[in-house]
Amino acid sequence: MSPPINLDGDTVDAITMDGDSVGEVTVDGSTVFNDSLVPDAADLHSNHDVNALSASDGDSITTLPDQTGNGFDLSAESTNSSTYDADLINGNPGLDMPSGSQLYETATDLAQPVTIFFVGAVNSTGGSNDQVIEGGAGDALGTGQLTEKVGDFKLLAGNFPSATTSDTNLHIFSMLFNGSNSVLRIDGTEFSPLDAGTNNIFQLGLNGEASESRSPGIKAGQMLTYPQDKSGIFGTVESYLSDKWAISV
Repeated sequence: MSPPINLDGDTVDAITMDGDSVGEVTVDGSTVFNDSLVPDAADLHSNHDVNALSASDGDSITTLPDQTGNGFDLSAESTNSSTYDADLINGNPGLDMPSGSQLYETATDLAQPVTIFFVGAVNSTGGSNDQVIEGGAGDALGTGQLTEKVGDFKLLAGNFPSATTSDTNLHIFSMLFNGSNSVLRIDGTEFSPLDAGTNNIFQLGLNGEASESRSPGIKAGQMLTYPQDKSGIFGTVESYLSDKWAISV
């Protein structure tokens, strides 16, 4: 990522000129600002971005590569594949993942604090323990995950703090797993402090366990994972995702 522009010690997240947004600034041939770059990209554990797939509308997707180069690709562990939809998220492509269609990577074992951003939606609400983002293998406890349980979005890393009534709309979810100081933000609205528990996040994945009873079916656009407390850039990342996926924050 190119170095950020700073003004009086503050990072510049957006630039306008004559009322128009400026996407990129170069100085002496080098890019010093680009609003399409992931904030703090060098700190990422993984970046799973459906926009980066080379696919056609209706294609079956069994792998969602990690764009960081760290090798944490998500791969299918069930017979149900995800479908690439070229116009699923406000004119952008996304994965239509029916219930029972999971994508996982098995190498993750991240101790808290961990920050995760997710662009997507659940296809149905009110499940008993529907896991939108799964952070463990085969058990709803002992994991770090975003769930949709009995009409609420919740964080789970040993405890189950409630956040807000869930729905099937597209959202930008921002999550900090940090024990009793955990945070869930939905489109910039913050719910904290939440005591999510202190368990590690491992076998990171999308759309629940390999069990349809805990897989709600989701729409997925992008997931960013940082192995640090990145609450200080919540707004910056949300602005980046908002511009990219046309979801208001």
